[in-house]
Amino acid sequence: MRTEIITERSALGACAAEWNALVAESSAPSLFLTWEWIAAWLDTLGQVATGDSTGRDVEPLFVLVRDDDGRLTAVAPLHTKTMQLVGLVGYRCAQVLGAHDCGAANPDFIVRRGCEAQAMTAVLEALLEQPRWDCLWLPGVAEWTGALRRFRDTCVPAGLFWQERPREYAALTLPATFDDYLATLSYNRRRHLRRETRRLMETPGIEFVRCESPAELPAMLAALFDLHGRWWQTRGESGTFARQPAKARFYERFAPVALANGWLRLYALKRDGVVVAVNYCYAYRGTIHGVQEGFDPAARDEGLGKLLQGMVIEAAIKEGLREFDFGGDYTEHKRSWHTELRLGHDLFVGRRTLKNRLLFTRSVWPTGRFLTATNSRPPGTPQVGVAAGA
Repeated sequence: MRTEIITERSALGACAAEWNALVAESSAPSLFLTWEWIAAWLDTLGQVATGDSTGRDVEPLFVLVRDDDGRLTAVAPLHTKTMQLVGLVGYRCAQVLGAHDCGAANPDFIVRRGCEAQAMTAVLEALLEQPRWDCLWLPGVAEWTGALRRFRDTCVPAGLFWQERPREYAALTLPATFDDYLATLSYNRRRHLRRETRRLMETPGIEFVRCESPAELPAMLAALFDLHGRWWQTRGESGTFARQPAKARFYERFAPVALANGWLRLYALKRDGVVVAVNYCYAYRGTIHGVQEGFDPAARDEGLGKLLQGMVIEAAIKEGLREFDFGGDYTEHKRSWHTELRLGHDLFVGRRTLKNRLLFTRSVWPTGRFLTATNSRPPGTPQVGVAAGA
């Protein structure tokens, strides 16, 4: 195995042609690791991911592994950002690029199937030679794809500091027909969903639509941003797109690409031509990923969001998709759709340094009370290229 480190964004394009082929041949193919996703994230969120008020670009820390024939075998698509422990001690924290602030879930490295152990070891050995990071933060690593085992089997024997905590996710195995799915629901819920969906679709002026062309996309996205924000305003809060304008730019950048590649599943309910509910999803390799939704708060009593969700599930089943991934937080709302609980794990991994003992003596987690992202480089934090873990 031969490894290469890329720390400049301008050098990333050289491996783009091989990237998606590796994703398809990997142990756990994911839309959120495709080159299109990574590029869209860099173009829109790359300048804000570090929390740097100067707006400098994110700092890539990509590890590429090739076999003896020169074939790309693994990619660790990381970036680093500065975090502070209780506002005093600075750390360089490495994270999977494109895994946050955009609807992605379950960060992972891209590893060719059949080469997992050797390639993961090569990645770790290359990282340990780099002084650009102190710790690695991976929130929600999937247990069901084997990703958790791959990280644990690589990092723990290497003697790194290791902490993990479980996180609950919800997923639905899709049956052959929608009637088969309805049969899994309680009698009352099944009867209510059928009755209310029929009543809604018999209402004059109501349409269930899917975005199928680039010309439809801007209006559908605008409706998503608007309805999502208006719903949160009824709770006295601003919506995610109002709080994070860069996230809206990511959707605007990636949605046309997803549509062109057949990945986008953007559904809406319209009343007299006006969108009143939106459900934004991606479909990739047999799985539909629920990402974001919004509905008119004035129509709350009609249950439009729930009815649209049922229609999206039915559309996914008719399409032949095998799984509906509802994402994190195994809530009562998600359980009501007869989802199954599955576990991810937040992983916090660190070099064996005296400085890192402060982090790993107790469960100090990033983005929490004690270890948080900073808007500027804290005192004592070395510049890029100087040993941060020494």
